[in-house]
Formats: sequence, C-alpha cells, structure tokens
Amino acid sequence: MDSLYGLTKKRIKSFIIVTVTIGFELLGFIFGYYVLKGTSLDLLGASLALVAGFMTYISVEELIPAAQIKQNLKTGLTGLILGAGCALLISLLG
Repeated sequence: MDSLYGLTKKRIKSFIIVTVTIGFELLGFIFGYYVLKGTSLDLLGASLALVAGFMTYISVEELIPAAQIKQNLKTGLTGLILGAGCALLISLLG
C-alpha cells in the first residue's frame, strides 16, 4: 500500500487527514489521562486486553490476507518471522 499522498494525490488533503488523526489521538490521550486517572488497575488491564483483541482481529482479517498476495509472499513471511523473533526476544529480556 502506498503512502497517504500516493492514495489521495493531493498534499493538502493528505495533510488534513493526518492532522485530524493526530488530533483524535491527542484527545484520546487527554481523556485517558484525566478521566481514567483514578481507575482500578483491573479495569485498565481489561481495557488493554480488549484493545489487543481488536488489533489481533484487524491483523488477521485485513493485514495478513493483503500480505499473502503472491507478489508479496516473501515479504509477508519475512515480516512474520521477524515479528515472532522480536516477540520472543522481548519476552526473554522482560
């Protein structure tokens, strides 16, 4: 997949989309910091597990099938092997 500019072919439109996306991330951070400040660790752990489940679903449904196009087979396999290796390394060091 190309960059956002490659998809829209307009610099201003790409800039606005990226800026709005960053704005929502900033609002999410502010919400999480101030509103969820006194929340129990159990609720925070459950919400992180829920988000991890969402990201796993997105990976399985969207990203993995896109990487299995015959032209990108080696890239997908390389990414899978490197990702598994990094996860193993992090678990051993942590």
